Amino acid sequence: MSLKRPDFFSIESDFAHTFYEQDDDFIQDSLGDDDFPTPVPWPDVLGMSDSEDEQTSSPQAGKPDPITGKVLLVLNYMHHIQITPVEFLSAFSWGNDGCSANKDIKAARTTFMNSPDLLSILRCWFSPPFGRSRKSRPKGARDVLLKLFQEQVVGDMMEEEIEVLEPWFRGDASLDLPEESLKTFKLYPLISKVKELAPFTWSCFHQMAQSHCQRKEGSQKNLRPLLLIVISMLSYSRSHARNRLQKLFGIYFKFHGTTAKAQDVLHAFGFTMSHKWTCDAVANISMHAINNMLEEMGKFSFFLSEDNAIIPTRVFSQTLDNQGSLGNSTTATIYIKKSAKPLSKDANERLRSTHAAGILNPINGSDILMHGLHSGKKLYPFYLYQFLLGTLPLPEASYDDHLRLIDEWLMQLNMHTKEERIQTANISTKGIFHQSLDEALHHISEAHIRIDWLKYRVLGEAIRTGDVRVMETLIPDLIFQFSGSGSKRYTLEMLEAFQQLNRELPDDVATFWKEQCWLVNFSGRSDGFLPVDRAQEHNIQDIKVTHCLEGPSIDWKYLQKLHPAIPVIREVSNLIEREFNLIVHGKRHTSPSAEHDIQELQIAFTESTYHDYKKG
Repeated sequence: MSLKRPDFFSIESDFAHTFYEQDDDFIQDSLGDDDFPTPVPWPDVLGMSDSEDEQTSSPQAGKPDPITGKVLLVLNYMHHIQITPVEFLSAFSWGNDGCSANKDIKAARTTFMNSPDLLSILRCWFSPPFGRSRKSRPKGARDVLLKLFQEQVVGDMMEEEIEVLEPWFRGDASLDLPEESLKTFKLYPLISKVKELAPFTWSCFHQMAQSHCQRKEGSQKNLRPLLLIVISMLSYSRSHARNRLQKLFGIYFKFHGTTAKAQDVLHAFGFTMSHKWTCDAVANISMHAINNMLEEMGKFSFFLSEDNAIIPTRVFSQTLDNQGSLGNSTTATIYIKKSAKPLSKDANERLRSTHAAGILNPINGSDILMHGLHSGKKLYPFYLYQFLLGTLPLPEASYDDHLRLIDEWLMQLNMHTKEERIQTANISTKGIFHQSLDEALHHISEAHIRIDWLKYRVLGEAIRTGDVRVMETLIPDLIFQFSGSGSKRYTLEMLEAFQQLNRELPDDVATFWKEQCWLVNFSGRSDGFLPVDRAQEHNIQDIKVTHCLEGPSIDWKYLQKLHPAIPVIREVSNLIEREFNLIVHGKRHTSPSAEHDIQELQIAFTESTYHDYKKG
């Protein structure tokens, strides 16, 4: 049976002969006589069988499919010249030096690689189209492409991006954490930089961190800190020098109840530095803080405050010579205000002379009554630097203890030589506002509701806003209040302060004492002032509770080495809690609710007719 063939076969035959026709000179120049295979005649497509011809037609009845015919022509010719599609694609894709260098193959390859249809071709290889057949969908090259994508595309892109992030995760080479490093760390700017430099890595982890349901429901969970930590842990596993976050977390967890073994587990996960590194870093931070303090003391004026602290020590295996105890100790803090105008060089000499003269000229009742607003002013907001000294296992219970403590403080400050002691000899002054005093008068004032107690509330507001003028003016009122209530200790302290201000201190020293030593401010805010003794109480709280360490190796020698590092540890804790928006307890030094005590006082005052007016 003869079959009428469509004209396109003759067209395709002519095209094939033309396409594969080679110029003899070009063949000899490019391949050589031995390299080029024996020419194989073009297959007789006109002699195709009926079944073969049917394969070239379109699935739609009566309509030919030119592309199918072209593909069959190519496949038949490849069969005749004994090359498989795999071999052809391999050679075409830089298979050997000849195929890589040949200009015609190179041109065809370049056109193919830059074709906009290449993506659709790869997409079909990955997921072949599914017709109406009942057979399963063709598998295509899905497994091969997935393996290629995992090993080459994803792996290479992520590795390239995580290496780009190396400068942003690299920590300081030294063990200490300088203040500059703490001040420059900002969580969300770092997150933005990571998203900018590693967009593919970020999007992959973000996709994995949320389920389809969470994305559909529009979950409001903040995933950015989580993704940053995961990427930093992966970067840290590539190099332990990329430890910017790990250093911060190591310090934070050590002083927030994490045991040594637990911290080493976190270190194994790449979340923190090791426990050993943290211990070495704390010692280095403490040494750096002491050196920095001594350097600043040589350039600026400073003053010192001290207070008692009872610190328990624990042991795990008690023996006669190894038992836990409650140790009476004393803590001290050096305060430096860099903007303070320093005293003149002859201040100590003038202070000694005026102090000697003031002892012979004590104040009297009329001096207290006539005291007015003749001195003092409201302070402008400032920032004060504080440095903790090593805690000493000595109580502050007597004058002899106080003298011993002064010797120990001078030892830590490198001022223990005779020349230094003579140069820095000074008359000690006492603060006039104490934490216990504040609590007592607040509770009593709520019970009395009288004008005398309201003055103390005014005093509290003056302290908070830095108005030392009001503070000085209220000293006579405090003297009479404490004297009338039988508080001999506070009365004596107020009298000593008044005597020193009006009799024993030179004017410039008195001004320096009021403006630089009464109040401290660590925030720079206009309402951020607090008394020195309360700041000392905050430091004691950090030493005893917030950043305390317990264990068999914790002794007074270790505590003395540790405590100068407390300010940096506090800064790290505040930084972590602020940047990660952690829910933290309040930092105010407060007492339990006194409402019941106040009500009982009110009843007692009413029954005693304390406020009733009586003639006589």
